[in-house]
Amino acid sequence: MFKKIAQILEEGQFSGRRSTQTYGTKQKGENDFFDFFQLVKVWPEIVGERLAEHTIPLKNKNRNLTILTDHPAYSQQLSFMEEKLREKITTQFPQFKGHIKKLYFQTGSNFFQKKSELENALKSKNIATPQLSSQKKQTKLHPYSPEYKKIEMLAKKEFEDLEDEALKKQMISLFIQSHLLKIESSDS
Repeated sequence: MFKKIAQILEEGQFSGRRSTQTYGTKQKGENDFFDFFQLVKVWPEIVGERLAEHTIPLKNKNRNLTILTDHPAYSQQLSFMEEKLREKITTQFPQFKGHIKKLYFQTGSNFFQKKSELENALKSKNIATPQLSSQKKQTKLHPYSPEYKKIEMLAKKEFEDLEDEALKKQMISLFIQSHLLKIESSDS
């Protein structure tokens, strides 16, 4: 009547592994799986850096993508961009085409407040926080580093003939900034 676990294992009806089917996958011959965490990761690329600071995908249920915003104005802005957002999401994730019927928006600032509090706490303890966005890292040189001193010396030499000290200081600053931008653009 009932089989013992040992019999089931011996007959091969049960393998010690989990099913290869991924949650959210429909077996239609191709993998329709959509990695929601990947959407969260590339969200800044989809909506832009400024909107990504105030919005984040919350859930995808019944072909409805819910986006969390920290103010109703951002919800309204994204609702105007609904068609464009769906297009960008399907461009990034072709396997998700047709899986978003509608975008819904939920406003709640608690998440964003706690996120900024956590980031501030980690910054105060000098702990690096992982970025969800693919921002370019800005090249910064310490004012006492040899590279910075070299650029500063070149700038002072370049503008040594200027008599106005305030203007000279501003020009030196611009010179240094332009060199840092050149270094940054050559790194990428």
